[in-house]
Amino acid sequence: MTDNLNVIDVLNMMIRKWWLIVITMIIFGSATYIYTDLFVEPLYKTDGTLYVNCDTEASQLDVTSVGRLDSNYRLASTYIEILKRRTFLTEVARDLNNKYSYSEISKMLDIESVNETELLEITVTGENPQDICSILDSILNRAEDQLLAIVRGGSVEIVDRPYVPTAPFSPNKSRNTMIGLIVGAVLAAGVIFLMNLFDTHIKTADELRRRYDEPVLGEIPSLSAE
Repeated sequence: MTDNLNVIDVLNMMIRKWWLIVITMIIFGSATYIYTDLFVEPLYKTDGTLYVNCDTEASQLDVTSVGRLDSNYRLASTYIEILKRRTFLTEVARDLNNKYSYSEISKMLDIESVNETELLEITVTGENPQDICSILDSILNRAEDQLLAIVRGGSVEIVDRPYVPTAPFSPNKSRNTMIGLIVGAVLAAGVIFLMNLFDTHIKTADELRRRYDEPVLGEIPSLSAE
């Protein structure tokens, strides 16, 4: 077993077996790229934006502008929860002839307030770019009637319309391939380290001196056949 390893020793191990590291990196990088390309379904994303405010409520309460902004933000949080409800998403599903259930649409949907403002960014993610655009278009078109029917004293306006994405945002083949290369390099380095750690063979006179702290009286030269 190798004792008293230092950084130089470990680096020398890796340099001597550099070819093993390169081969393992190529194998893992290629495997990751092929798997990503053939077996991971590409996902597309589209987004739209709603503006919500509670001017009517604010005027009735005679609150300050800061208070109104806080009211708008709280109202936006309420709107987010309403738009995620089954009743609303069932209506959206009907617009697409029930190609997707409300639970499937719910998993594809993400709604959040933009920097805690009155803007709601709505994102839909899925495998079919045309379908996710249609889903989001239905959500935006139905949002005003649905929201104002439940929460009176506010208003809703569409800021950004959805678009049909032309390229998937996931998976990231370059990133996955790089991860494969790194994993391959780390695995190969680990194997090389363990092989040397448990290798009990003495290969050089210097190694013999380091291991046993004894002088070397002589060496038998390696004789090659002529």
